[in-house]
Amino acid sequence: MRVNRWVVIAAVAVFIAALFVDGYTYIYRAANHIPLSQPLSKNQVPNFLGKDIYLHKGLDLQGGTEIVLEIDPRSLPKGTTLAVAQDSTAKVMDKRVNGIGVNEASVAPQGDRRVVVQLPGVDIDRATQLIGRTAKLTFRTWVAATPGADGKLTIPTDSTGAPVVDPAYVPVADGGKCVASTATLECIPAGFLPKETGVDGTMLTGASNTTDPTTNAPSVEFTLNDQGTTILSTVTANMPSQTPPLNQLAIFLDNTMINNASVQSPLTNGQVQITGGNIATDANYRQDLASTLTAGRLPGKVTIVESNSVGATLGFDSVRRSLLAGGLGLAIVVIFMIAYYRLPGLVASLALVFYAAVTLALFKLVPVTLTLAGIAGFVLSVGMAVDANVLIFERLREELRAGRTLAAAAEAAERRAYPAIRDSNISTGITCLVLFLHDKIPFITAFTVAQGFALTLGLGVLVSFFSAVFVTQMILAAAIRVHSIRTPAMFAVERVQ
Repeated sequence: MRVNRWVVIAAVAVFIAALFVDGYTYIYRAANHIPLSQPLSKNQVPNFLGKDIYLHKGLDLQGGTEIVLEIDPRSLPKGTTLAVAQDSTAKVMDKRVNGIGVNEASVAPQGDRRVVVQLPGVDIDRATQLIGRTAKLTFRTWVAATPGADGKLTIPTDSTGAPVVDPAYVPVADGGKCVASTATLECIPAGFLPKETGVDGTMLTGASNTTDPTTNAPSVEFTLNDQGTTILSTVTANMPSQTPPLNQLAIFLDNTMINNASVQSPLTNGQVQITGGNIATDANYRQDLASTLTAGRLPGKVTIVESNSVGATLGFDSVRRSLLAGGLGLAIVVIFMIAYYRLPGLVASLALVFYAAVTLALFKLVPVTLTLAGIAGFVLSVGMAVDANVLIFERLREELRAGRTLAAAAEAAERRAYPAIRDSNISTGITCLVLFLHDKIPFITAFTVAQGFALTLGLGVLVSFFSAVFVTQMILAAAIRVHSIRTPAMFAVERVQ
């Protein structure tokens, strides 16, 4: 029975990397002297090379609030359809909940006029406050700020008590978290704070992702109504003669800066064109900016028609019971495999360790937001992994009973079982794909539970296929080279050659 050594090296490397990812939380705790009995705070996130490495828990596991919003079609501007209003509302809410730092928040359309917002770790009163107020798109200029005694900026708050600038956009030197400008993140100018101009999203009449007709350079354009045009004309009259950042006009959604551009000439005609910077280099950034300007405010009246609070105790108990059930099921499977198949069953159990380690690592790296449905998908994929091994071992028994040598029987068993394993995994993969993308199918209502189930099951099936076809065979090939265990009793057959 031949095994490619490069496959062996790759499998070992993957297993070691998976163990590192799986245990990184403990490494992080040890490095930062955090006891295992002490829960990690929101600021204590296991991070390696800029990548967060931990299990992301959904609403049903860590508690929180689910709010269902409904759009009143009578309040929509003329020409705005419910589909457009629903999409705009979802975008505004998504930017809101992510901008305020709610981890694992989920925003999804439901039906033809509703939007479901899930906020893990947020109590119902706070959630209602966050979702109930309208997202505010504003245009701001910059004013020099007086640093505090420690040399850091003191960020003032607005009427709701929220900081006027998200700390994620404040430079580290000023006491914030922004370390550099990227295609999706710009820092506010060092030593400056934004100042309201009086122009907001209610004054926008349109926005588009287009190109400059003169230079053919990519640009984002938007237009203002008469009120916005008058205000912006006055504000920008002397800006072109100023030096940065006094000549810059920033666009904010709530306290999140989404663009900051230099004013080349007074904006007097209500038509504004933004070019250069990220707009010139990143097509996604251009599209996102145009979409945000278009959906800068809720398109109509939105009311909360349903709100549900999920307690953390319920989530913890659900996780505990699910893990106990999964552990018990896995133990029963291991006992059965070893009792019925002997040595091959032990090999399959070892392969399951590889499968579990790699799958858990993928859940942390993708990352997968784990819910009860996701745990169910993972447990089901364990059965898929065992099922593939059963096909191989039954074939192995048949080949041994037919008089083949152990090495030849193992090779033949893998070859004959492979088509069945391949086809069953492909069919399951197709099912997972349909479940995950079901919200793209016409006349089907989005159902996030199905997507979580499909994602964890799909990842599990991919890993289980590799585990059954390669890892099990590698371990079995190594085992049958040991002559002392090449006995009929170890393979549950009458004789072994």
